[in-house]
Amino acid sequence: MTFGSRNLLVTFTEIQVKATQLIHNLGQSIWLDNITRDLLDSGTLKTYIDGLSLTGLTSNPNDF
Repeated sequence: MTFGSRNLLVTFTEIQVKATQLIHNLGQSIWLDNITRDLLDSGTLKTYIDGLSLTGLTSNPNDF
């Protein structure tokens, strides 16, 4: 690939982005409609926030 006067070699693995990150980058909020004690205690919630761009959480999806 040529960019300006520089030749760039970009491999597929270098440009892979999670679908959830793309959705987040487009301004959409990703919500999880279920809070459990285990989700909090195990660190899974942090993993979802950091790794999947989770931005919202509710215990009762009927409220939203």
